[in-house]
Amino acid sequence: NVTNIEVIDLPFSSDHRQVRATLQLQTAHKKSRKNYGNQPKSSLPQDDEIKTYLELLNTSINNLMIINENTVQTFYDKLIHAITTSQQLAYNPANQSKNKIINDRTMDLLKRKYELQKIKPKTRSMKNELSALYKLTSKYLKADYEEHRKNIIEKHLTSNSSMKKAYKELRTHKSWITSLHDSTNMVHNRRDILKIATAFYKKLYSESRVENVTHMNDIAYNEEPSHTEYIPFDITEVLSEIKKLKNDKSPGSDKLFASLIEKRIKGTIESSQPIEQAGFRSGFSTIDNIHAIEILIEKFQEYRKPLYIGFIDYKKAFDSLTYQAIWKTLLNLNINQEYIKILKHLHEKST
Repeated sequence: NVTNIEVIDLPFSSDHRQVRATLQLQTAHKKSRKNYGNQPKSSLPQDDEIKTYLELLNTSINNLMIINENTVQTFYDKLIHAITTSQQLAYNPANQSKNKIINDRTMDLLKRKYELQKIKPKTRSMKNELSALYKLTSKYLKADYEEHRKNIIEKHLTSNSSMKKAYKELRTHKSWITSLHDSTNMVHNRRDILKIATAFYKKLYSESRVENVTHMNDIAYNEEPSHTEYIPFDITEVLSEIKKLKNDKSPGSDKLFASLIEKRIKGTIESSQPIEQAGFRSGFSTIDNIHAIEILIEKFQEYRKPLYIGFIDYKKAFDSLTYQAIWKTLLNLNINQEYIKILKHLHEKST
């Protein structure tokens, strides 16, 4: 849409004329994510809010216990709804004070600077004052931000002993990937970067053709009952795993259930591992393997014998491992078949 078309005269003699117009472009406006406030806050910093939340939650759970639900999933959904609703009702935006970075002294100087900038014409004393304010406000702003940074780091070190959370709170933006290298050249366009990343992960997670890998549906289960009887999870196991969950994380609805299964089958899997496998195992360290290699090298040097050592680094070892190979290995380790079926069901539609 073109509007306000006009001809502009030139300050010198010429056969040409300048034409000025306003061009209105219809572009898609991307809404800011900060305007979406339907998600509940992750924490209640005020003590009165926490007290109100616990009272509301206690009432909701007591009412929920009276109702007899037919399925566990229905009870679980209503429990989640009770927790979310109680947190939303307890949250009071009026009590949330923003973290003030710039102090009152600096704010007064900034206001005075803006007032002097609007005054025209300025006297000699005003110009000198404005020049001094430019230097003074810059100095005070730098000191205020430095003090704010120190306070945030000190707060998290005192409460959580975590520098990571302090840096996360101080972070003002996320760094984007500016370029990626494909098979031919370096790409800087955002859309092309997404295409390269998509193609990489599609190839990485696509199931490779490996011989002698049996699919889960083709595994022949033993009709005889397993030597280890399936025992339902009790509340002690659940509470023990809940205490191990990390704070400020969103592990997903299946994380707790998977950790319960992992704890039961861990003993059988660990007993089947060779002693040389030291990496990623509790109570083992790769320093033992390094020490063994160092002794071996010293002995060969002592007896002046040739020594050849080969190191194998599997490309994307964890990502390229197929689920079918895991199911077959667990079956060969005599893991309870009920656990294998549950794990298969958890990963059927995983992304």
